[in-house]
Amino acid sequence: MKTRAYWQIALGLFACGFGMNLLGSHGVPMLMDHHYEPMVASFGVGMIGIVAIFSSLFLAQLADRFPRKNILFLVYFVRGLGFLGLVLAATNWQLFFVAITGGLVWAGSIAMSTAILSDLYGVRLLGILNGWAFFIGHQIGAALGSFLGGWGYEVFGTHLFSFGIAGLLGIIASFASITLPQHLSFPKQLELDKQRALTK
Repeated sequence: MKTRAYWQIALGLFACGFGMNLLGSHGVPMLMDHHYEPMVASFGVGMIGIVAIFSSLFLAQLADRFPRKNILFLVYFVRGLGFLGLVLAATNWQLFFVAITGGLVWAGSIAMSTAILSDLYGVRLLGILNGWAFFIGHQIGAALGSFLGGWGYEVFGTHLFSFGIAGLLGIIASFASITLPQHLSFPKQLELDKQRALTK
């Protein structure tokens, strides 16, 4: 937890949780406030999940062929733009285009972050490292996303506040991801523990 890379990963998971719960809690009401029919709004949000079923398998293939931090950058960057696109979409085809594009990267961040944690720190403590990163980042971000979605609408009268924050967090997370190191320099004992865990 003294390494910057760990907090970069946690920051990305924060953006992930914030956006996921914001969309899950406020996505359909936001679209209905923007004059979409209820079924069109729910189908638009549901389409993200439908596309993600197939795209997650594709992202898994890419993760074994290309640097994972590059894929994580792409996931967060497209997601960040997607939140802005959802709140600004004005027609059905724009909504569905944003939903399909967002679905392509929707399910990639958690698995990619876990894989990067194992690449950087080894697998011996992966459970606790991943658990804390998920709690510090994703779960706290999820709680804030749900809360700020409602609070921002009540205070400012627009969903642009919370969805804009989600978009900005996605962009910030993308740059935090692309600057992750390929390897970390550990003290000698930690390096030995990492090597020992890999040989078991």
